[in-house]
Amino acid sequence: MTAPEQPLVLLVEDDTAFRRSVTAYLEDSGFAVLEADDGLAALELLDQHSPHIIISDLRMPRMSGLELLEVLQQRPNSAPVIMISGTADKVLLAETTLSGAAAYLTKPIADLATLETMARSLIGELSP
Repeated sequence: MTAPEQPLVLLVEDDTAFRRSVTAYLEDSGFAVLEADDGLAALELLDQHSPHIIISDLRMPRMSGLELLEVLQQRPNSAPVIMISGTADKVLLAETTLSGAAAYLTKPIADLATLETMARSLIGELSP
């Protein structure tokens, strides 16, 4: 009997401390995590890997989360995207949803278990 595949997350976040904190939490929760510090770096990783889910910051240098979403919409079989942002602006929330984000969370994320539960739900997995 083979072990179940670890769910693979692509975390796209320009804040290094926040990215490392989320990565550590997700890895402790049974996920494998790829890290990118902006949308362009994420696209390079997506050329080599097929994550089960993408978690992306909204505002980043070089390529924003919204720009990344636009590119992902053109790709077949793109993973669901959870967009995270430091703003709770309802217009931005609507824009990310219309651009294809599966979910939206605002920073700071009080409990990373919320992010984990959302990720597992979107990839259809209830346990590691």
